[in-house]
Amino acid sequence: MKKVFQNKKHTEKIFTLLPLVIGVLLFLLSGQYYTRFDMTENKVYTITDVTRTVIRGLEDPVTIQYYVSGRLRREIPEVQTLIDLLEEMQRISPNQLRVQILDPDDDTPQRPEDLGIQPQQYQVVEANQQSIATVYTGLAVTYRDDFISIPVIIDPSTLEYEVVKSIQDLTSDSTRVLGVLFGDVASQQNHQIFLSQMGGFAEIRQIPRGQEIPADVQALFVIGQRDLTLEDTFYLDQYLMQGRPALFAWDYHQVDLQSGLVPQEGVSTPAIELAQSYGIQILPQWVMDSQNQPIPIQQTQGRVVFNTMQNYPLWPRIGRSGADPDHPLTRRFEGLDLFWASPVDFNVSVNPRLTPSFPLRSTFRATAMNPPLQVDPNIQIPGNPGPPQGFALGMTLEGEMVSAFSQNPPDAFLDWTPLDSSVSPVRLAVIGDQEVFSDLIQIHRSLYNLQFAQNLYDWLVGDEAMMGIRTRQMGTRTLDSIENPEEKLSRAQSARTWGILSGPLFFGIIALWRFAQRKKFVRGLAQ
Repeated sequence: MKKVFQNKKHTEKIFTLLPLVIGVLLFLLSGQYYTRFDMTENKVYTITDVTRTVIRGLEDPVTIQYYVSGRLRREIPEVQTLIDLLEEMQRISPNQLRVQILDPDDDTPQRPEDLGIQPQQYQVVEANQQSIATVYTGLAVTYRDDFISIPVIIDPSTLEYEVVKSIQDLTSDSTRVLGVLFGDVASQQNHQIFLSQMGGFAEIRQIPRGQEIPADVQALFVIGQRDLTLEDTFYLDQYLMQGRPALFAWDYHQVDLQSGLVPQEGVSTPAIELAQSYGIQILPQWVMDSQNQPIPIQQTQGRVVFNTMQNYPLWPRIGRSGADPDHPLTRRFEGLDLFWASPVDFNVSVNPRLTPSFPLRSTFRATAMNPPLQVDPNIQIPGNPGPPQGFALGMTLEGEMVSAFSQNPPDAFLDWTPLDSSVSPVRLAVIGDQEVFSDLIQIHRSLYNLQFAQNLYDWLVGDEAMMGIRTRQMGTRTLDSIENPEEKLSRAQSARTWGILSGPLFFGIIALWRFAQRKKFVRGLAQ
């Protein structure tokens, strides 16, 4: 018996000292080896293969100077994560990527302001007193004799994209050029936020109506269609026949935002006829969905005027359940708000060489409003039910196209020799809403609409790798209600079952483990 207890005592000493020895060894090895575990859903803190390829493929070294105030580094944990990510990028190829962490309060080789990095105001609390401190947290990416500055960066989830985008912009001979053609006279005035934000993503080239689309435009957004003439559609057709990509943000009916939201019923236009010649159908309806965004309503009671928010079925909200998870555009979808949207469809018999996909759909409960149109949120109008999978509100097309003017060019272009078909496969996206990127997005802070615009550009030009990096960011996604009754019941029953069984199951496992340990101990005493 005494021998058993002595052996047990020696065993306890070994198990007490063993973790200490392992800890010391891990501490000594930590200086030689480095690893990090990324538990986020989209692995936003893991360096992608795209970044590794870009860094290893650099012809000349790139220098990243991260100017960060020591005070900010001590008080904001995200700053250390930024530094860790930069150092991890440097380890990919130390000869090609050099990272410098600089404190502007110390002697630095260059003032941050000279590199476009401006100081920021930061509120601090010391000794129960609030004060405002001036701090820096910005990057300068230098390649050869040129540099790009990122004036402010604090979110680690956006760092990799910003760095890789800067490196590509510095090392590439070409820049992103986005052509924007407003096919509705009033559209340009309602897209100032879009033009401002996209201007930081690509060089914006606004295309006047009645002119040929410049050769350096890499992707074209055509927003609105009502005022496009036959000549405009010819230029657009020949642009597509060159194998160049485009987005049509068109709807059949429109709303005049400048005159009290007056609905304007659609008519056949040259643009609608052009789309039909390709097999694209923009249906003369509006989609009403129970999953929607509210609209601000002004109400009067006596002499008091106040604003309220009221659910508005004509502003459908597409959540993650309405997005195709297998399509590159919507693989990491955050949401999309639409405003008076028309359903879209594709007639395969018109152009069998185009392959359609429908990555954006309403819920299965959505209905369609037919003319006469009504925009008043207080009037309930029953609509025609849609297909079981919901209305298609956005689609993409890939493949070869036939010109709509191969046999009969407009009179003004009789001396042209138009292309009869596309010289290479075309990428074309269609959204049944010309207001999708309009200033209406500021009502609900629908910034994910602008990110979707960037995703559209990347998909159109075939730069899906960069889109994959950017969409890993941990944005604020829309919350989807479970519309399908069977799925809702199944999830509720599953949650209830796990809630009831998880506690007893956990303690049952602990009891079995304790029973096995006690039985083993008793067996040892008996021997």
